[in-house]
Amino acid sequence: MKLREGHVSNSSSSSFICRTRKTPEQVEKILKTMLNHYNALTTKNLDFADVFKKPYVASKSGIHTMWQDHFADFKTCAGRVVIDSVEDNSIPYVLEEIIEERFDATRYHRG
Repeated sequence: MKLREGHVSNSSSSSFICRTRKTPEQVEKILKTMLNHYNALTTKNLDFADVFKKPYVASKSGIHTMWQDHFADFKTCAGRVVIDSVEDNSIPYVLEEIIEERFDATRYHRG
């Protein structure tokens, strides 16, 4: 599995490393609101659990094995909130753009 930063047109899971002062619980609440607005605007009915994994705070001691294997610099992200997609392309593209802006996040594609 390779890790790439920026826009990728093929199928891939996404992770966001957020430079926000918000807690994972606050981030989750905002993501749910964003998803509700997206559903209303598009007449879709996406559920949070089908789009996002539960946001968490990165820690040096509890680094997800994917990050250990594919992104050694993840250790420098300790203390930051991480948002992960549930599966390939589960986060609508327009929401990915808003997440980057709203949470001062860097998007990483795993494919």
